[in-house]
Amino acid sequence: IEKKVFENAIAPDLPASGQLPNEKFIKAYEAQAFKSEGTRKEITEKYAAEQGLDPALIAAFATKESGMGTNNRCAYAGKSILTGCGWPPSCADGCKCSGRSVFSDEGQLKCTANTLRNAYEQASGNQQGVYSKCAGKFDGETDKWKCILCVYQSGTAGTDCNYQASVFSIFKQWKKYYEDKEKRSS
Repeated sequence: IEKKVFENAIAPDLPASGQLPNEKFIKAYEAQAFKSEGTRKEITEKYAAEQGLDPALIAAFATKESGMGTNNRCAYAGKSILTGCGWPPSCADGCKCSGRSVFSDEGQLKCTANTLRNAYEQASGNQQGVYSKCAGKFDGETDKWKCILCVYQSGTAGTDCNYQASVFSIFKQWKKYYEDKEKRSS
């Protein structure tokens, strides 16, 4: 995927970190995806491009939720909990859920990209939904994403929650990963 595709991608307006993600997470990102065609990186970039999102944001969710799949406790049941997308809280630990998005890493990544794009549209006032409570309340992309992530975690609109702080920290590391890849390829 070329830089131009992600140049104006939707994401928090944060600078890249001074450090890369953990090497274990990078290897998992670049490895074959669980029950899917291609690597997690290729699939992430595909759905990020389709939704106009920065792939670093989706990678941050996969890292936060499952250590980029390295702690997928549900693989034994043939399911992926890569990003947690589509997993009702009542069955996430039991790995007994059914639904298209839980059977593969690709399903998880596609679900996450769709969820993030819909959340962004709702927080921007372009659609109705649970993230609409963020619409018009915060200035700038970063505050909008803070609110989205707080609503995602707790259902409450705000700009200060542990979840968003953690996702932002990881996002900045993946942003550095992409910036370094870009420098090496130019």
